[in-house]
Amino acid sequence: MPLKSQINILNVRYWIIGGFALAVFLDTPQFILQPIDEVELPYNLTGHVCAVSFKNSSFAEIYNGFLTFLFGFYAFVLFILYICIGRKMYLQHKIKKNAIATKSIPREDDISSKITKIAITVSAVFAMSYIPLFVLKLLVDVIKPEELNAVQFSILKILERSYAINHVANPFIYAFYDQRFRRQFGTFFVAPWRLKQIESSTGYADGESRTPSVEKTLESSLNTYAMIKTDLSKSVDRDNVK
Repeated sequence: MPLKSQINILNVRYWIIGGFALAVFLDTPQFILQPIDEVELPYNLTGHVCAVSFKNSSFAEIYNGFLTFLFGFYAFVLFILYICIGRKMYLQHKIKKNAIATKSIPREDDISSKITKIAITVSAVFAMSYIPLFVLKLLVDVIKPEELNAVQFSILKILERSYAINHVANPFIYAFYDQRFRRQFGTFFVAPWRLKQIESSTGYADGESRTPSVEKTLESSLNTYAMIKTDLSKSVDRDNVK
């Protein structure tokens, strides 16, 4: 059921191993079908381009069609599941509005709602980032790269690699929805700077004696920095697991 817990600490390793094995199985044909084109450059140089295209063969067309079907099926399943999730969230929102008057909103419901929104956004970004490549593959017989001008050809190559958005979007999505993530991410960079500032303000170099109060301040800063790193790591891992 999409609205129930799917992953826990006990079975998460099996999900990871299974996902990795499935990815290797689906991507293995890329080693054979993905062409590496040679490009002649000035000054007697030769470049190599790993293009987002396939060699002209019947097997490559079958594999390309299978990936296209897989993407369409995955997008369709997500669409249906998120309709169910959206309906559930709407009902919970109505209950939450009624509970505001009594101030009896459980913290777990807020966390669950936030994680659901993050999951929906991550999946939506995934689908949208692959749509340009999906459309270009459908129009492979219509678009002739050799007939395009420099600007059109550059746009074509950018759209072919639009899937890269999916690989960098997650931290920005977490930061948009989770105030705690934003705060701790900023503190992660501020803490080392603050520690150096404290050390420099004392006027003591490494190996020199420090007063107990200075030692206590430095120890407190180190402990705070370590706790922030651990807490941030656990927060990200918990979001990924759920």
